[in-house]
Amino acid sequence: MAEVPPSGSTPGYLPRVIKRLVGRRRAVKDLAKKEKDAAKRAELDIRQKALKLVANSMYGCLGFVNSRFCQQLTAHMPVHQAVLELLCSLSARMFVPLVRL
Repeated sequence: MAEVPPSGSTPGYLPRVIKRLVGRRRAVKDLAKKEKDAAKRAELDIRQKALKLVANSMYGCLGFVNSRFCQQLTAHMPVHQAVLELLCSLSARMFVPLVRL
């Protein structure tokens, strides 16, 4: 299994592609939020869903053991990061008293 590259190293090809896909999806979603025309907004929504599908498929290929591009460590990293963020969020809520206005 591949090792985690040192911090500050140049990102590899797949991380750059996924980052570009995620950035394009974010831009399309922002355009859809500002769009007044319902038909154009629906078109932009379809486009952002397509970009999401491609990015998620890349993660799937990385995690599939029989895939030509199998890199399970890379596939597990986004999930691990999301779990850490959720745990931090939950622990912060437990220690911050709720304020009712």
